[in-house]
This record gives sequence, C-alpha cells and structure tokens, in this order.
Amino acid sequence: MTTVLLTFAVSVIVIVIAGTVLTWCADAIAEHTGLGKLFVGSVFLAGATSLPELTTGLSAIWLDLPDLAV
Repeated sequence: MTTVLLTFAVSVIVIVIAGTVLTWCADAIAEHTGLGKLFVGSVFLAGATSLPELTTGLSAIWLDLPDLAV
C-alpha cells in the first residue's frame, strides 16, 4: 500500500512540474513570436495534452488492434 501511495505522490509531483513548465514555455513562445497567449494556449497546449491519445491510436494501428484504436 505504501508503494502505491508513494508512486501516486511522485506522479502528482511530476505532472504538476511538467504542467507548470509547459505553461511557462507556451507563454515564452507567445511573447517571442508575437502570437497571442490565447492562440498559443489553444493550439500548442491543447496539442501537447492530446499527444497521449494520438500515441495510443498510432500504436493501435501499428499493432493491428482496431479495438484499442476505437
């Protein structure tokens, strides 16, 4: 039980740090490119958070597992 809670706590910390860094980088991109923060947040952050689903779908196609892709 302790291992599960420790794994969960470490995962939470990693996700919070990654989200903070991702948001900071999106703000930096918006400032350097002149694009609005709303545009960068909508396109880049939404794209970055959709990558796990895209990876799962592509893996399902490559492994010929259509049930997983659906």
